[in-house]
Amino acid sequence: MSLLKLWSVKLKLYKFGKVLMVIALLFLVSACGTFKSFSNNDNGKVRINSSLVNSKCDEISYLYSGVQYDFCLLHATRRNTGGHIKFDSVWFVWPDFLFSAVADTLVLPYTAYKQVVDGNLKVVKDPQ
Repeated sequence: MSLLKLWSVKLKLYKFGKVLMVIALLFLVSACGTFKSFSNNDNGKVRINSSLVNSKCDEISYLYSGVQYDFCLLHATRRNTGGHIKFDSVWFVWPDFLFSAVADTLVLPYTAYKQVVDGNLKVVKDPQ
């Protein structure tokens, strides 16, 4: 009977480990908007354009910049791909809203300070 209990505990730990790994992976791949608005931040500038879209935003504030980054990406103008089927990363924006909102809330004291000191982030646009 002891061996059965030990096996049951190992199975529960294994399942818990898998769930924990999936959650960790979700956090690593998500909240992109927050990380991109901080990592691409070069002297108060942020690049929102990707190879498939042109952003309509001229600037975003530091406060909840990840969520604003996602909105700018979502409402961007799509570029003509010339009939080729390409993977559109814009579909990943929808689940990223929630994770970016959580990440933006965690860094809110820092972003509030940056907003007061530096003002809004300017969006750098690629030539078309």
